[in-house]
Order: sequence, then structure tokens, then C-alpha cells
Amino acid sequence: MRLTLEEVASRLGRAIPAEYESFVRIKGIDTLHASQAAPAEICARNLEERALNESGPTSLGFVLCGRGDGDSFVLPDGVTDGLALVWSHESRGLTESAVPARELLEELASTPIPEVLLESGDYVLSRVEPASQAVLDPVTPHQLQEAARALGRLEYFDELQGENPFTREPFRIKASGLALAGREARLDLSAGALMTRNCGVDELDLVARLADYLGCFVLPTLPPSVTAKDRGRGPAA
Repeated sequence: MRLTLEEVASRLGRAIPAEYESFVRIKGIDTLHASQAAPAEICARNLEERALNESGPTSLGFVLCGRGDGDSFVLPDGVTDGLALVWSHESRGLTESAVPARELLEELASTPIPEVLLESGDYVLSRVEPASQAVLDPVTPHQLQEAARALGRLEYFDELQGENPFTREPFRIKASGLALAGREARLDLSAGALMTRNCGVDELDLVARLADYLGCFVLPTLPPSVTAKDRGRGPAA
């Protein structure tokens, strides 16, 4: 997806930090479009972080990227020293660790947006390409409930049950998605996209029908043998 800085500000309900705004205006949105510094990618990252925890890194600033360990690089609100600080998931606050924001942005600009990591045989259903930006036009729990009623063979869930492998005690976690009736296969809703789990070849026809109903792309491309209506067309314009 392509977003202007004004659209990012509107979606986030906040001003864009001068450091990032200046960088985008110098580089150009088209130049950054496929990189991790793209306005749409940065916007999606901030929306995801906010959805996970409103008191997380977005409560203290503008998130540029994660570090892969639960921490994030943030341009702190009200600070104009050109530094991106590390937000710690352990202390739940900003640390003294910092990097020059311009250097970090240059690195992000030279890094392509990665594909969503999937297990072999799994698929992602998203209204947006790349799927990392699915939160910009998200599938919602309400829409999944409507899909289950309309398509059949699908059951909506809002929690998952499991068993602690060490204590053998059962547990429940909040999670939304669709289960295929009478099967182990399911589709988990995460950050506006659906991820298939344990869907066999004979269940992909239903996955394609669901994608068409929701107006989603299916990535990677489904096998040619899947013949559901409008397969592979993606969301309507």
C-alpha cells in the first residue's frame, strides 16, 4: 500500500516526527515504497504496536522498527535531538541506548520488506500487499463471524485451548479465527490478516472461497487445482 505522510498522521492520530518527515521528503515515497522505511510500513508497525498494548512503545513516541527481541527503536515525543531510543519490553520504558535516527532510517530504506514467515504448506490471507501491512485494511472478528454464517463448514472462535506440556494443566488464550468444522485445520487472525494452520490440499478450495468472500489476496499463490470463484484475483478495487 502507498500512504502519504498526511495519511499516516491521520491514521495514527498524531503528528509525524520532523526527523522522519524530513527523511521521507528527501528520499521520496516512491523510492521508499518497497522498503522498511516506507510510510505505509511504518504506519502499520505503529498501529500493530498500539493494538498489542496501548501503554507500549507508541505511548512514548513514534516507532521506527523492532529489534527482534521484543524491544523497539522509537523517536521519543517532544525530543528533537535526532536520536532513536530503545524501548525495553522488560522495563516497559525508554532506555539510554540510542542510535542516530538518520542512520537507522538509511538502513531501513535499504532493507526490503520481508515476506510474512509461514510454515510449509500454510498461507496468509490479506487485503493488502505486502501482508505485513494488513492492519491498514484489516479483516475483523465481526467479518469472520459473517463469513462463517455465509460459507458454512467454518466455525468462529475467540479463544484457543491447550495444555501446559510441563504441568499438564489446561489453559486458554484469547485468539480470534475460524476453525474448519470437524477438522484440526484453522485460520488464525493476526494483525488484520488470516494465517492458515494445518490446512490440507482438500481444504484449500474453502480457503479460496473465504478469501474471495473477504476480498483478500492469498499468499503464496494457491495451486492451480484450486478452482474457487475469482481465485487469485485479490480484493476488489
